[in-house]
Amino acid sequence: MLGSLPEELTPFVGRRRELREVRGLLVNTRVLTLIGTGGVGKTRLALAVAADRQRAFPDGIWFAALDVIDDAKLLVSHVSDVLGLGHWCDTREGDLVESLVRSPAR
Repeated sequence: MLGSLPEELTPFVGRRRELREVRGLLVNTRVLTLIGTGGVGKTRLALAVAADRQRAFPDGIWFAALDVIDDAKLLVSHVSDVLGLGHWCDTREGDLVESLVRSPAR
């Protein structure tokens, strides 16, 4: 399968209600933000749902860890690199955002 989901090192146990809720919300939106205190399992929940839903996205599900970015100016470049579009996107920052939005599916 296409995508860049990290491998799960331990099984995801419990939290059925949260899994069901996130899956339901994704039916009606393209972007979903999980918020909460650090360490409560937001990323783990998101990755569990993404792994479960991979078949629904033939172009793949891509994971861009944002904790590695310490400068907001690097966000678009980082996402572009994760998607493997660095070679395709324009290099000027304003153009990079537009290129990322218009980029072809892998």
